[in-house]
Amino acid sequence: MSLSIPAQFARLFLRNYVRPFVLHGPHHPAVMRTGVAYSLGLIPKPFNVTTRTLYAGDIPIVETSPRSPRNDAVMFYIHGGGYVMGSPRTHQAFISRLANAMQCIVWSPDYRLAPEHPFPAGLEDSVMAWQTFASTFTGKRLFIGGESAGGGLSMAICLLAKERGFTMPDKMYLQSPWLDVSLSGESYHHLDHVDALVNVEVAETAFARAYSGHYSRQNPLISPVYGDLHGLPPIYVQVSDAEIFYSDSVTLNQKAIAAGVEITMELGHGLWHAWPMFAPIIPEASASINKAAQWLVAETKPSVTPMPAQTKRYTSLHTAHAMSE
Repeated sequence: MSLSIPAQFARLFLRNYVRPFVLHGPHHPAVMRTGVAYSLGLIPKPFNVTTRTLYAGDIPIVETSPRSPRNDAVMFYIHGGGYVMGSPRTHQAFISRLANAMQCIVWSPDYRLAPEHPFPAGLEDSVMAWQTFASTFTGKRLFIGGESAGGGLSMAICLLAKERGFTMPDKMYLQSPWLDVSLSGESYHHLDHVDALVNVEVAETAFARAYSGHYSRQNPLISPVYGDLHGLPPIYVQVSDAEIFYSDSVTLNQKAIAAGVEITMELGHGLWHAWPMFAPIIPEASASINKAAQWLVAETKPSVTPMPAQTKRYTSLHTAHAMSE
């Protein structure tokens, strides 16, 4: 399926104007944070939600609530930004749309960022916020998710929950997740010049080094794709076949199936990293938010038509359910 006209224009703009700035602009954290706050601030926010700030210990949490939230399920959403940028406020437009699509209250932690606070600071904050979230909403279905680095933190929380015995979410939503901070997958090389937003050099110098610090990047809590996935909740993944992080989701798909974990893959053919963040600018973004929301709130497992691979090199990526026997 070809991209919509708005998506074609958006991709052209990203490729020709945003990507050069990302690749060659200053990579000082303060400059990047200002840039992402300005860029995401241009996306219109829905008016039919309310927000307030709560705290889990010293960690701020932004609660986003639609006008008539459902009382059976809640969402814990962790923002992305390479572990260096972003906040619940910069991501408020997307979080509000997700809350509306699910009709769920959403909590989003304002975790500490690298390089001032490298691993494990952001994970520690997110875990504390998650445990507060789980104890606040006992008896409800609990969802967790995030885009990019937020997807990595979501999976790391699940791995820790399994290891330490605290509350596991019922479902997990990963949007263009960054699951391999070692940048070792094939797509980091083969799609380096295709990605409309970033390349491997920037991912390495601006984000991966800042977050991992002196820890091994193959530590599953830094790069969850190296973890044992047995016992994880059902996962919904949205990933583009034109982003450098593509391999992370391919590997996740393979390992989840081998571990007996239910996983559903939505492939954004020809789109870019974390494209659902662009709602309502492109129709593909709004459609993907609705798909994820429907999957999350569904009481039963959805019926999904298998998706054929869109590239010759990555023949293993498909829509699949691997059910525990």
